[in-house]
Amino acid sequence: MGTVSTRLNDTELELLRKIQELEHLDKASLLRKWISEKIEEYFMQRYGESFKKGECSLEEAANQAGISLWRMIDYVRRQNLWPKDNLDEALLELKHAKDLKI
Repeated sequence: MGTVSTRLNDTELELLRKIQELEHLDKASLLRKWISEKIEEYFMQRYGESFKKGECSLEEAANQAGISLWRMIDYVRRQNLWPKDNLDEALLELKHAKDLKI
């Protein structure tokens, strides 16, 4: 585990304090939570785009992003990342995922 420090302006600090109160979290816990969520979001976006471009399968995208296949399917659906030129393959992957009963 490492330490990262950064500077925030007064407005950012005040907003952070308000959120801390609303969420009942200390500053460090709140920031760790946000960073963790943004890291996960980054990888879903990165590998969701790779899936859309046909660079990897839906299952590979989920594995690379470190999330479940169902979670990647939901993300791809919400972000409309289905490969337009490879819809048949995407539908086969969905059928395969359904057969896995995850």
